[in-house]
Amino acid sequence: MRRLLLLRHAKAEPAGNGPDFDRALADRGCRNACSIGGFIAREGLAPAFAAVSPASRTVETWKIMQPQLPSVEASIDPRLYGASEATLLSAVHSLPAKYKSAMLIGHNPGLARLALILAGNGGKREMRAMYEKFPTCAFAVLDFDIDHWKETVPGGGTLKYFVTPKDLAEK
Repeated sequence: MRRLLLLRHAKAEPAGNGPDFDRALADRGCRNACSIGGFIAREGLAPAFAAVSPASRTVETWKIMQPQLPSVEASIDPRLYGASEATLLSAVHSLPAKYKSAMLIGHNPGLARLALILAGNGGKREMRAMYEKFPTCAFAVLDFDIDHWKETVPGGGTLKYFVTPKDLAEK
């Protein structure tokens, strides 16, 4: 079995005068990244590995979460910035075999589309919520009954969790 965690970066400052790549997190984004990181730690969902887009807002999201997930190895993956779902699936296929669980921290629309195409089934509430919206700092967990990452295929995953910062605030 393999477990894939997909995390959209936390809320960033609005696009302004500088490059999109350099956008920092908004205050709300910092709080949400900490909240989601805490959820991952509390629920025992920490992956063995995290691949992080090199954009400022994704790196910052990871840096805020990382103290709560100290055993997670992480690497910056340039393929993840602005990637399509096909590129992201290729990144999943090339994840190191030694990791049974891995997380991608990236961007929409590619990340949401990847989650939607991979989830063949799951809880009704989670599936519906994910189809409706994949907001900033949304977190999806998909399980695959496979031996190797390259066997990850559309419809092959079971959505186990779909959590947003709003969900955590309501608890």
